[in-house]
Amino acid sequence: MIKLKHILLFFYVFGCSTQQNESYLIELKEYKQYNLSEFIQKVELVKLQTTTHCLIGDISRVIVNRNRIYVFDINSSTLFLFNNEGDYINKMNKLGHGPGEYIKAVDFDIFDNKIYILDYTGKKILCYNEKFEFIKNIEVPGYASQFKLFNDKIILKCEYTSKSGTPYFVILNNNGKSLKSIGNLPEPGKYNWSGINAFCRTDSLLSYSRYFDNTVSLIDLNNRNVNLTIDFGDKNIPKDININNSNIFGKNFNYLFKYNYFIVENWFIADFFDNFKRYFFWVDIDKRKVQCGQIADDITGLPFYPKWSFNSGLIGAFPALDIVNIKLDNKDWAYIDEVSINDNPVLVLYHF
Repeated sequence: MIKLKHILLFFYVFGCSTQQNESYLIELKEYKQYNLSEFIQKVELVKLQTTTHCLIGDISRVIVNRNRIYVFDINSSTLFLFNNEGDYINKMNKLGHGPGEYIKAVDFDIFDNKIYILDYTGKKILCYNEKFEFIKNIEVPGYASQFKLFNDKIILKCEYTSKSGTPYFVILNNNGKSLKSIGNLPEPGKYNWSGINAFCRTDSLLSYSRYFDNTVSLIDLNNRNVNLTIDFGDKNIPKDININNSNIFGKNFNYLFKYNYFIVENWFIADFFDNFKRYFFWVDIDKRKVQCGQIADDITGLPFYPKWSFNSGLIGAFPALDIVNIKLDNKDWAYIDEVSINDNPVLVLYHF
C-alpha cells in the first residue's frame, strides 16, 4: 500500500523539501524502450460475455471490486456486472424521473460496498446496495462529469454552467454539503477536451488532476496534501494558453502534457504523447526510481493502453474487432480466438 509519507520521502531524496502543499517535480530527461514484462508480473484477458441482455457500447469506466467486475456504458447509462471470469451476472439501467432513477448517468463509483451513480442532468448522486436496490439521493451543487468518494467526502469534477467562475473541483460531505472549491474551469473554446481520468484512489490516497495538466494533487486519510508535478522543461504548456482553444493532437501543437495517470501500490504512472507516439513515466516510489519511454507489450502482443486502475494493477479494454485482427500466440489465451467482431469488448488486467 502506498502512503503519503513514502511520496514525501521519495521527493526528499530527489532534492525537494518535505513541507506540505508544495509541488515536487519529476523531470523528463530521456526516452528509453521497455518491455511490459519489466513492470508487470501477470496479464489476464477477460472476455466479457455477450448475450441479448448484455450488449455494451462505449465503456467509460471499469472497477474491479471483490471478485466482481463493474463495467459502465456511458452511451446507454447502464452499469453491467460480471464475475472475475467475465460471466454476465446482472445490469442496472434505471432511466427515469422517479425515486431511485436517473436521467443521464455519466459516472459511477463503489465505496464501502455501495454503488454510487452520478446523474449529470439530475445533478445528483444515487446510492444503491450491491443488489442495485436504491438507498438514497445526494444532491450536488451543479453539473459534474466525474466523481470519487474518499474518507467520508465526495469530490466532483465540475462542468460548465451559465455562471462565470465555475470551480474545477468541489469537495462535498457525504450529505452533499459543499466544503471546498478548487480552481476554476477554463473558458469554453473550440475543442473543450475531456474523456480522461480526473481522479485515482487507493486504500489510503485520493488524487485529482485537471485534464491535460501536469500536476497531480494527493490527499491522504489525515487530509495531508502533496502536489506532484511532471516537468517537461521548455515543452511545458504556457500558463496563458487556454487548452480548450488548442488542437492538442495537431501537428502544430509543440507542447507536452500528462494524459492519463494512475497510482497503484508503490507506482506512479502517467502517459503522454510526443510526435503522435505514446510514452510513459513509470515511477517506483519504494526504489525512488524514474523511468520514461515507450512500452511494448511482450506478453500479449496487444498495444499497451491502460485506461483505469484497480488495487493491484491497471485495466485496458479492446473492442472485439481489435482482438479479432490481432493474433495472440500464447496458448493460455486460446479461448480469445472465439471472439467475433460483434462481441462485447475484452478487458486486459495488468497485475503488478
